[in-house]
Amino acid sequence: MTTKVTVDAHAGWPVTVIEKHEGKEPVYRTVPAGTVRDFHVHGTLKIEIIENTHDFVSPHHNLKPQA
Repeated sequence: MTTKVTVDAHAGWPVTVIEKHEGKEPVYRTVPAGTVRDFHVHGTLKIEIIENTHDFVSPHHNLKPQA
């Protein structure tokens, strides 16, 4: 089964989504401020969602976001 999760970064700052695939390195994705993006989770994929407010800096902020 697959579940769709919609991230709506409407509050003026971007949102980091960390995709955690079982047995693989995490993948960091950025949803830019003012945009909406869908993610799909399933049995071997978990996601973590972090709102990038002014007091949060992703440990991977210098990486190019993956679409």
